[in-house]
Amino acid sequence: MKEEEIALSPVAGWELGAVPTYGALMLRLDYLTHATQKPDEAQKSPTFLIHTAQARELAQRILVACEKLESGPPPGSGLPKH
Repeated sequence: MKEEEIALSPVAGWELGAVPTYGALMLRLDYLTHATQKPDEAQKSPTFLIHTAQARELAQRILVACEKLESGPPPGSGLPKH
């Protein structure tokens, strides 16, 4: 699938917290569903439970992806569509 064909929902915020009973984190994302939507009108995702090993791997992968983006060529001129 081409990047232009991926349905994108920009993240407008999130909630993150510890759930000691499960030894895990909870994560809920606020996201936009259309281009004219304001951040305070964002939809809320389901609340996800992420075990600490998964959270560490996700954090590492996010950092690697950010480094790759920051060291690569400048981004294209168009904004992604969602």
